Amino acid sequence: MLPDYWRDAKHILRGEGDRCTQCGYVVSPHRKICCRCGGTEFESIRLPKEGTVYSYITNYYSPEGLENPCNAAIVDLGDRKLYGVVAECEPEEIKVGMPVRRVIRKIKKENGYVYYGVRFLPKGVDKEC
Repeated sequence: MLPDYWRDAKHILRGEGDRCTQCGYVVSPHRKICCRCGGTEFESIRLPKEGTVYSYITNYYSPEGLENPCNAAIVDLGDRKLYGVVAECEPEEIKVGMPVRRVIRKIKKENGYVYYGVRFLPKGVDKEC
């Protein structure tokens, strides 16, 4: 798990993505080949911090370590859709089209390592880490 986390750190912690220089398709986390055109050259870009819920599901029986219930969502950031958890939101409050913002949260501590990841908060919720 740690090598994956290290490899993807700039995408997780700094909110960066990569744009294919041939077709403009945005990927996050980094891939070596563009899934749209097959290009291999990318430029690093900053992903937007705000977006809207595109689709979601509420898990009432989440894996160990995740909160229950857990609102898993696909969030539309414009150029790119990201998968993540919508925190600080009750299951009946989440809706398609709901505005959210991306934040970094501590996910877990395991074997002496602290893992951070992306969480989405409903717009207007000011609670940080």
